[in-house]
Amino acid sequence: MMTIKLKRTLIVGLLTLLLSGCLGGVWTGANLFYDRHRIFKKTTDITLAAKVGHAIKIEPSLDCPSNRCFEIATFHGDVLLLGEVQTQVQKNKATQIIMALGGYRHLYNYIQVNPQATYETNVNDHWITTKIRSQVVANSEIDPQPFKVITHDQVVYLMGDVLDSQEDLIIDVAKETERVQKVVNLLQSYSLKHKTKDSDSA
Repeated sequence: MMTIKLKRTLIVGLLTLLLSGCLGGVWTGANLFYDRHRIFKKTTDITLAAKVGHAIKIEPSLDCPSNRCFEIATFHGDVLLLGEVQTQVQKNKATQIIMALGGYRHLYNYIQVNPQATYETNVNDHWITTKIRSQVVANSEIDPQPFKVITHDQVVYLMGDVLDSQEDLIIDVAKETERVQKVVNLLQSYSLKHKTKDSDSA
């Protein structure tokens, strides 16, 4: 059973998606299916993130100051765990909790084990993410919709499903951005193959 607080989190997320869709303009027949599919994916990610966050928060062995130990990112069903814990046992516990929940496509646990963890937020992270996103939007060769940029301690994580022709372009933008120390590529790439007449008749 979900708690009242978790339900409220999901409701707020859903309302945000609906409002952003309304403000973006009038839906037409040409893009209605795409928008519905995109909202469904976002809704699924919000639900997944809320469940993961709640499961970790109520685990006594993962208690930490101000709940700042972990950063949870979800995109297209993938779950990314970031942050710091003091022991390897705690890191493994986080993985076990999410595996027990299920409902995800891939799980990436990049939590760092640091006995001297301070749980401080790096002031550069938001700037880096914003900078990368603005460069991607300005690049006509890159579709900014199917992937997500997450920055933690000046390390950039790239999540999502992208065309293989765009993957290197996205990575290069991230690597060339000021203040970035490292880029972790978690992108799932694919290609669009068109059948030829010869292959159809074979």
